[in-house]
Amino acid sequence: VNDVRITKDGTHAILSDSNMGGIKVVNIPSGDGRVLLADHPSTHSEDGALVTVEGQGMYLTSGDVAAFQSDGIAIIEDELYYHAVTAKSLYKISVDLLTDASKTTDEVEAGVTFVCYSGMPDGMVLAGDAELKGTLYMTAVEKDGVDYLSTDGLDRVLPFVSDSLLQWPDSLAANSKYLYITASQVNAAPFILDARPRRNTYQLYRVKLPASSA
Repeated sequence: VNDVRITKDGTHAILSDSNMGGIKVVNIPSGDGRVLLADHPSTHSEDGALVTVEGQGMYLTSGDVAAFQSDGIAIIEDELYYHAVTAKSLYKISVDLLTDASKTTDEVEAGVTFVCYSGMPDGMVLAGDAELKGTLYMTAVEKDGVDYLSTDGLDRVLPFVSDSLLQWPDSLAANSKYLYITASQVNAAPFILDARPRRNTYQLYRVKLPASSA
């Protein structure tokens, strides 16, 4: 289990699984839950995809490609946006469809919508209001930065910020003024082949948001 988001009505928790792939949905009052989209390609790394950080391809010490599945998730209005790390496709699906326990696996999978191509993100967050309207931000692992989804109706992922401090930007959080970013430096982890030494301390960073984000 990786990221978690709570539905607007507070009745369900939606969680991503970056290890096995899939979306977990938990009914908070009852405690019941189920795993959805576990076998759907939208929650898995894409064939031929390789994360490259500062010119270095990410391989495990075993020699296998470092593949990470569904990770970043965010609820915008009535839809869940999600993305596998080792992939370049952003998807969305209706929150009502995910939380309706009467829907079959096939019915849920039929509701998946491709949004656009993007970079390779880890975390995602909505910078918005109480009605879950606003701007979707996503980390840009290969660019030491953060991108955002355009709000002009053209569904384009555009650059927001890039800085050498943001080595493997990971989790995001936002309030009305700032975007907060952690940099986990996964590329320097001991399970990465020929990992370079970690150059930064682990810190929390923030960037001022444009007035139009919320």
